[in-house]
Amino acid sequence: EMFMKSPRAAIAAPVGSAKTTILTKLGMIWSAFCENTTELLIVPSAGKMSGMWMEQMGNALKTNRVLKEDFGEYVGPHWGSDHLELIFPDRRCFIRAIGWGEAVRGRRPDRIVVDDPQDEASLKTEMQRGEYEDWFKTALLGRLDSYEKFLTYIGTAITNQAFIVKLINDPLPGWVSRVYPMLNEETGESLWPDKFPAEMLTQKRAEMVE
Repeated sequence: EMFMKSPRAAIAAPVGSAKTTILTKLGMIWSAFCENTTELLIVPSAGKMSGMWMEQMGNALKTNRVLKEDFGEYVGPHWGSDHLELIFPDRRCFIRAIGWGEAVRGRRPDRIVVDDPQDEASLKTEMQRGEYEDWFKTALLGRLDSYEKFLTYIGTAITNQAFIVKLINDPLPGWVSRVYPMLNEETGESLWPDKFPAEMLTQKRAEMVE
């Protein structure tokens, strides 16, 4: 619901919680078919990752039974490693992927999903963190020329210096945010008990320490 209705949203969730599957892959497929969109932009942590995601999204549209029930038999005219092209009776929609720091001039995306763009190596120095924040706030946000266009930022709080932590603790004006911990400290419940039982998470914490 946040993805579909909130123009600016930040969501922090742990590795393995299916946030990329739900929000980046399925979310962008939903937007392409159900919204009047012409360009959708994904910003992952690495170019190689985006190529794999594009392939998975294309394969899902071709083979996933539930998606085929919703959208029918569908194959786009160009499904490559850097973008998917989908043609509808009244419009053409591109789903593209770029790495952070890449040029976005000339792009006019209707939606952007920023998906875990930072890793440990890119957070080591204050200069690296500053370069990322500057690119995000100027080059990327500048591509959205109205609140009719959406940006969803999803990430893992790998360190306190990660930009997702900043968005959660001190949201930008007009942003909404949510945090989904893997283990609820108050109730002791797991976010995804079938995959990550609470007992396993407690043991993993003891192994990994802080």
